[in-house]
Amino acid sequence: MKEQFLKSQMELIENGFSIVENLFSEREIERLDQELSLLPKNGTSFLITKDLFAVRRFIDVAPQFVPFLFSKKSEGSN
Repeated sequence: MKEQFLKSQMELIENGFSIVENLFSEREIERLDQELSLLPKNGTSFLITKDLFAVRRFIDVAPQFVPFLFSKKSEGSN
């Protein structure tokens, strides 16, 4: 797990992003998707196109996700 963390850290430094595989289970992803679909999609916080769904200030718009996104699991602990 530490190796994955270091790899992700280097990718983040080099590329500005990192993709972490298998961080969330299928069930957790379905739950996230379900919760996202319930958010009101009006106002300037949302950018929705055919290929993109983005939320500016995500935590301000959807504070209910904070415990899920910043859990021990997302810190690299199981």
